[in-house]
Amino acid sequence: MKGVKMHSPCCSYKLILLSVLLVVLLTSTTSSEGVVPRTTNNVESSEKIYGGERVYATEFPSMAAIMHFRFLFWRFLCGGSIISKKYVLTAAHCFDQRLEDLTVTVGYVAYRYGAQHKITKIMKHENYSRELITNDIAILEVNPPFTFNADKKPAVLPGKYEVTPVGSSGTIVGWGWTESSHEDGLRKAQVQIWNQAECEEAFLNIMPSQICAGGYDVEVSVCYGDSGGPLFVDGILVGITSFMRGCATYVPNVFTRVSYFREWITLMTSV
Repeated sequence: MKGVKMHSPCCSYKLILLSVLLVVLLTSTTSSEGVVPRTTNNVESSEKIYGGERVYATEFPSMAAIMHFRFLFWRFLCGGSIISKKYVLTAAHCFDQRLEDLTVTVGYVAYRYGAQHKITKIMKHENYSRELITNDIAILEVNPPFTFNADKKPAVLPGKYEVTPVGSSGTIVGWGWTESSHEDGLRKAQVQIWNQAECEEAFLNIMPSQICAGGYDVEVSVCYGDSGGPLFVDGILVGITSFMRGCATYVPNVFTRVSYFREWITLMTSV
């Protein structure tokens, strides 16, 4: 049309390509994707250890990092715990991705340097509810199997319906957000186990299959990136990080109670 300057298709294609590259560059500035925060009555899925201290060497050899291939990079998704040579225990809410885009790294406190194991199967609990965040537990089958050594060992699981005493000192471990940023170095922090009735006052829909910890010390908490990671008491894996109401608040963090699902774990894995 006379008097109107038309843009060439070539230029349009270049603009589109530049826009795509810009998005990739912006999204690749961090190696952690984390779980997208999900709100249910002001509750968010837990995703890094806020406060606490760095973990070194072989202190937690059962730790596993679940990675998601997205925008041309492997990004940290969730934590997990090795429970046998073939299986990792984690949170069900971590997964809605294609299986071929997921892998597990183990054996190193900086997840990007760990040995990779392909995830061949995801087994979410059949009664998992994404809306209520209940029965938030999943088992990953990996290949090749883990070779156990000082850097890679299975977590110690509790007995069926084993009770964790109120007031016990627990340890949360994860690669989630800290006070200032996200790091790929593993961190740990000490938390206290809550009375179930008190936890129900903070979260009205708390179930016997859940256990609460933290909140007494506002400087220490799970945070974005810690989902699926462990809560240990006396070296036993008693909880799987599930959700929280903000990082570092006086409200407790909520974990899936592993002993409640002990029979289900055995049924699915023979562990």
